[in-house]
Amino acid sequence: MSKWLDFLFTIVVRLICGVVLGSGAGMLLNYKGILWSFSKDNLKGPVIWLALCGLVGGVIAIFTFPVGRRLGIKEFEEGTIRAHHKLTGAEAYAFPLHPASFSSLPF
Repeated sequence: MSKWLDFLFTIVVRLICGVVLGSGAGMLLNYKGILWSFSKDNLKGPVIWLALCGLVGGVIAIFTFPVGRRLGIKEFEEGTIRAHHKLTGAEAYAFPLHPASFSSLPF
């Protein structure tokens, strides 16, 4: 599969998720105003507000980087960046698979 297809897929998924989360945040921040506008039969104001919040959420989602990408692209792709806990060797690979490995956590 092409790296460009992966890149475009990532951008589209981030944009869609950002729009959904941004619109949800806009609804939570201004739910009284939205309900008041709907009660006065005004659709234009809430739609513009939710579209702006969705646009801001989409832009933020596109331009933020995952933690692994901030640490280093080469290390992230090679898989040498571990999780926040310091498991080494076989523990690092068995940890998510086996419930007995929960007792070996350092925290």
